[in-house]
Amino acid sequence: MTAAALPLSSDSHRGTEPAAVRDTGTDLVRAPGRGGTFWTSDLWLFNPSGAATEVTLRRVVTPEARKVVGLPAHGSTKISDALSWLGGGAGGDGVTHDAVVLTSPCRWGEQVVAVARVWTPSLDPDERGRGGTLGQAVPAVPGTTGYSNHLRTSDAGTPATEAERHTGKAAAWVLDHREPGRFRHNAGFVNDRDHEVTIT
Repeated sequence: MTAAALPLSSDSHRGTEPAAVRDTGTDLVRAPGRGGTFWTSDLWLFNPSGAATEVTLRRVVTPEARKVVGLPAHGSTKISDALSWLGGGAGGDGVTHDAVVLTSPCRWGEQVVAVARVWTPSLDPDERGRGGTLGQAVPAVPGTTGYSNHLRTSDAGTPATEAERHTGKAAAWVLDHREPGRFRHNAGFVNDRDHEVTIT
């Protein structure tokens, strides 16, 4: 899975800054998987700015489930089993897959960074005994961007973003196809809008 490339910008073209920035985080999960795995999501938040800030975390499936986390200047925090922490999972409302939306004050060039890691204990007994895990970390991105190399071409067939104009290429997912059949790929989709969307 590739992380999103954000539209190119500079101080001279950034315009009026919004009061707050909203990012969509990766899938939050607490559920068993294939082959005896059990998947959980941990979430890391980092404040690169020189002033304290707050981040509001809201679940997509259950929007009323939200919490506020305070971060000191240049501070970070780890939220283990983030879905359960936000009221999901078997010990909460029973939801096993969700996503998180993060809102924080806009600070140009010093925006809060959020990364989630979906992981499972290693299936190898020796590795498991030493605390070994396997998983994947994915950064949060602006809610309208999603996880791709950049936004797709507009319906009119013209480049829709600065990234497309810069690269001259349409958005795409790149999956490992060097050894077909050896690897399995999972894709997650999140719709935080108030209407249905169709994915083709």
